[in-house]
Amino acid sequence: MDREGVLFALTSSASSATVGQGYGNAEMANAAETFPDRLGMLIWINPIDPSWQDDATPYVERGALGIKLHPKLNTYAVDHESLAPVFAFARENRLPIVTHAETGEFRPSAIGRWQPSSTTCHSCSNHFNAGRPIPGILMAKEFPNVYVDTCFVPRERSRSD
Repeated sequence: MDREGVLFALTSSASSATVGQGYGNAEMANAAETFPDRLGMLIWINPIDPSWQDDATPYVERGALGIKLHPKLNTYAVDHESLAPVFAFARENRLPIVTHAETGEFRPSAIGRWQPSSTTCHSCSNHFNAGRPIPGILMAKEFPNVYVDTCFVPRERSRSD
């Protein structure tokens, strides 16, 4: 973070997708509590995990700043039926939702299916339509509580050495 001039990072743990949602959330909470001026926690939620709400709730009380969804790594479709409980949880706890939207099931049209019943919940779609962002940007303009970031660096280009 120092090398790149990053003062504060809002992040989640990739261990949530590899080891398990509970492990990754505990790992991220510990890191954010150890470095509160540098790291903010996003609660990783896998909506197909039946224990997601029990796992997520304690982190709201521990100061999590948002929710992280990753449909590709957790292999679920982005649709209203799957995500309605997550949006309800986000609204109830006043947490924004950050979605990894680079590839997989997340398409610009997903916003249209997602947002109509979620007007009080803000969401940000990261890496939105990597390499072809214009359709996603145009779709997101229709929803005032949806933000997109179109930055994307392929892994083979992310090393500076």
